[in-house]
Amino acid sequence: MTNKPEARARLNQALKKPLPWISLGTTPTPGRPLPQLGRELGLSQLWLKDDGQSSDLYGGNKVRKLEFLFARTFERRRERVMTFGALGSHHCLATAAFGQKIGLGVDLYLYPQPLSHHVLNNLLLDHSFGANMIHVAHVGLLPIQASLGALRRGNHRGAKEIIPPGGSDPLGTMGYVEAALELHEQIRAGLCPKPDYIYVAAGTCGTAAGLALGLLLAGLDTKVIAVQVVESIITNTLILNSLARLTIRRLRRHGLKLKDQAPPNLILKKGHLGKGYGHPTEEGIAALAQMDAAEKIKLEPTYTSKTLAGLKDFVKSHGLEDRCHMFWNTVSTVDFSERLKTLKPSDLPRGFHQDFIALDRF
Repeated sequence: MTNKPEARARLNQALKKPLPWISLGTTPTPGRPLPQLGRELGLSQLWLKDDGQSSDLYGGNKVRKLEFLFARTFERRRERVMTFGALGSHHCLATAAFGQKIGLGVDLYLYPQPLSHHVLNNLLLDHSFGANMIHVAHVGLLPIQASLGALRRGNHRGAKEIIPPGGSDPLGTMGYVEAALELHEQIRAGLCPKPDYIYVAAGTCGTAAGLALGLLLAGLDTKVIAVQVVESIITNTLILNSLARLTIRRLRRHGLKLKDQAPPNLILKKGHLGKGYGHPTEEGIAALAQMDAAEKIKLEPTYTSKTLAGLKDFVKSHGLEDRCHMFWNTVSTVDFSERLKTLKPSDLPRGFHQDFIALDRF
């Protein structure tokens, strides 16, 4: 069931002018203990906030951001959106799925990352949701190719909304300001304890920045540990804090009295990127297997497994076993196995399926 969460009403109550918003997901998402994994890690309390269940269509952390970003698209009377990401981007997949659902055309500009069956499956799903997929040979060519594509497709006439990578601009970040207020409502209702630390993947930084700001608004002293999963040119403390400050300024324009400063409860955790974005790490794969064995929760190697590895390392290195920790799951739990049985790589647009000739499934 989709509802208008209490946190949404609470946020709008605090604003002189409401933010644009449409309902896409099912909230609040559940919080529950992870007793077996907590025991294995020697923790007194380990909890899960499962945004994998944010929608029956496609879950994960992008749903909350798109509720604001698509609302802005409709507010501006635009019929298409364009966005950007790596070949296996969950943000691009979410944009394609929800764009089709609400009648928006979607253009995806996709650049290389390490190839895997997971990446292939996401590409097949992008295609099945009707996205127009544009292959970009290198991430460095993205600005030129996207600009040319926008001109060809009418964006110079204002016909298309540009959604930033990961949905991480000040408006999209509001999705996780609201998510933190949602968590506060669950704490007040006795559904979960107040965590001392929340762990979340940091790519384009909107999820972590929004959570930190929302926790401050709720009056909680919880710290957000943002585990770096993308190269430092994209994910770094300056960008993380800059996005948070831009979001603060947006909230200030809407009437909230906040200090224009980097959130003091936001920490970027490095050391788990490995060889780079999309490259699994040994610690991440071990964490993935441990979560599956202990709690029957499926993580993936690019974001959430590295986040759990970051949690384990942060707790151990700081001696925090007696504190309350929360793992914020950002990957969809929707099962696409039946849908994928009907899809094959040769259906992909020119420039994509050739990348997967070496994979067994091709």
